[in-house]
Amino acid sequence: MKSKGVMTYDYLWTLFEPGQLVYNRQEGQDRAFKLISGGRYGQDHDGNNCFWLLMHYIDYDGTRYGTQRLNVKIRQFTGTRAINSLSCFPLDYHKDRKELEDRLIERATKIEALAGTHYKAYEGIGWRLNNMGGKDKFTVKGRVVIDTYGWNRFNPNMAVYVTSLQVKESNTARTEDSESENLHSEYRNDDDMEDGMPVDGS
Repeated sequence: MKSKGVMTYDYLWTLFEPGQLVYNRQEGQDRAFKLISGGRYGQDHDGNNCFWLLMHYIDYDGTRYGTQRLNVKIRQFTGTRAINSLSCFPLDYHKDRKELEDRLIERATKIEALAGTHYKAYEGIGWRLNNMGGKDKFTVKGRVVIDTYGWNRFNPNMAVYVTSLQVKESNTARTEDSESENLHSEYRNDDDMEDGMPVDGS
């Protein structure tokens, strides 16, 4: 099936290998993640069957760059589907991988340049959390402050946490091996996973 670029739900476990790069969209944006675990079958908070993937990505906490973890699900489906039509799939199967990588690198370069505190002008759509924990879009036009450190200080409930990039790979691997023993319960943590929001990386 993989040679033909298709997959069934029952054999999703054969598609994902720890350490590979995985494509997914978050908040309407193309993203690439590094897979920690080969995945587990489970259920979401509504009791729907799904396949959970645990991944790493790079983030900035206002002081340093580090990694965060993210849980993403592929909902159960019937029959055979094209691999690159899944909500999450190995980057090797992306039809425009080179163009995607170029765009992600360009975007990451801009993000890196904005580390620290910056005063900018912005016109476009933003979002904020409402009283129900959902996200409301609103129009932004004017001056903005980019300051992750200040955000973390004044919004501790939504602070960005990262695991240091200096953690040795061997130690990380051992930690991830121990994590994989408890992935079933971690994948069932609905608040962290349902809409793909980050898991606290501390």
